[in-house]
Amino acid sequence: MVSPVQARPVATLFAALLFFHTSDFSCSAGTDVFAPSVEIRVSGTVRFVSAEGGCWQLQAQNGARYELRRTQAPSRVLVDGAQVVLVVRLRTDLVSPCMVGDVVDVERVESVRAP
Repeated sequence: MVSPVQARPVATLFAALLFFHTSDFSCSAGTDVFAPSVEIRVSGTVRFVSAEGGCWQLQAQNGARYELRRTQAPSRVLVDGAQVVLVVRLRTDLVSPCMVGDVVDVERVESVRAP
């Protein structure tokens, strides 16, 4: 027979496991990933970063960093050192292995000045 003193740790463990199993510990940034994102006008310098086989980064004049996808951005923008003004849309539904900035889609190219 199990004494009440021996049963208490088992009951406590069972209660803890039950709590963790039924609790939602998901992390949320407070934004809906399916909500339409806002267009952002960005001025800055395009840089090629050799991480993960090569990625394109837009270093904005305000210090923000964005990742340009080579399959989506126009080739005239993807020039290391190019000074650009772009209208981009933040992609909260995408994650990149490069992790060089927030992933964006280029909506409009306002200007490109070669290095």
